[in-house]
Amino acid sequence: MAKVALSKLNLKKEIDPKKIVINDIEIDVYQYVDTAIKTMIVQSAAWGSLAKNIVDEILLDAYLHVLILEHYTNITLTDKHRENLLSTFDLLQSNGVFEQIVAAMPDGEYDYLFNSTLNLAKKINEYNTSLASIFEQLSESNLNPDFVNNFKEEVEKLKTLTNGQTA
Repeated sequence: MAKVALSKLNLKKEIDPKKIVINDIEIDVYQYVDTAIKTMIVQSAAWGSLAKNIVDEILLDAYLHVLILEHYTNITLTDKHRENLLSTFDLLQSNGVFEQIVAAMPDGEYDYLFNSTLNLAKKINEYNTSLASIFEQLSESNLNPDFVNNFKEEVEKLKTLTNGQTA
């Protein structure tokens, strides 16, 4: 079978947006968003929702929805809107804007973004509450390095002593 160059297929990503109307203004809801943008949305929402190294689910919801609005529609936000993210989110949420956008997105797209963001947030929480993260934070702090090394050694001894035992 002969090989065919991808460029010969003449593939295009152009997909017409769906139109929604918000307060008599026509808004485009894009039906295709590049994978790099989707990755940025998921990562920005998950990492942006950290409050004292723990993911805040309310912030996660706000970040995700505002990022979806910015990247799946032709609606633009000002720096002030971004700085006051929760107020912006509340304004849009209370007026049903997100519901309309999500309804116009391709089937499964919102669920994919939401679940991907939630999964990443869970992994961030797991890591941030793990011993590895605590060691990393200790080693990056201004603590005496001997103290940190001794602490690590004591934890390793404790692991050895309790290996195979459960509480």
